[in-house]
Amino acid sequence: IVSKLTKSYSYCNSYGERDNKIGWVLKQSHESCLSLQNHIKQKVYFDTTIFLNQYGFRDGSILNNSKPDIIFIGDSWTFGYGVNNQNTFASLVSSKTNMNVFNMGVPNYSSLQSIFLYKRFEDEFSPKYVVFLNPNTLTRALCSKENYRYTLEPCYSLKNNEVKIHF
Repeated sequence: IVSKLTKSYSYCNSYGERDNKIGWVLKQSHESCLSLQNHIKQKVYFDTTIFLNQYGFRDGSILNNSKPDIIFIGDSWTFGYGVNNQNTFASLVSSKTNMNVFNMGVPNYSSLQSIFLYKRFEDEFSPKYVVFLNPNTLTRALCSKENYRYTLEPCYSLKNNEVKIHF
């Protein structure tokens, strides 16, 4: 109870859903919120609104009819976990460059999941640039006994210079 009162995450409603190929994706045309607060000290660490566009990407609204010049892929760092959309890396780059940017970041994604999600839309969007931001998460996609408790599916293994992807 004390743990729940000192650091409590709350969601307006779930913004993810199961995906049989890459584990999970973000819901399409969806609005939610996410907050973290300490109920004992009445301190709010963050309180964010989340808009997911018609593709299931973080955006400023639930509809984006533009083609992207830049696509950001990655995990919660890219998604902007704990900040509103205008403070995400993707949104800041968009405002500084006046280019249309899509934020394909998904919380807790491995590098492999990020790449698979991008590949689903690669032909449809054909962006000028793809920015891959996924710091320190390579082990999330590595199938190994040493890293098993951190491994997400799908994952990959390397044996005799051959890479295999496991679902």
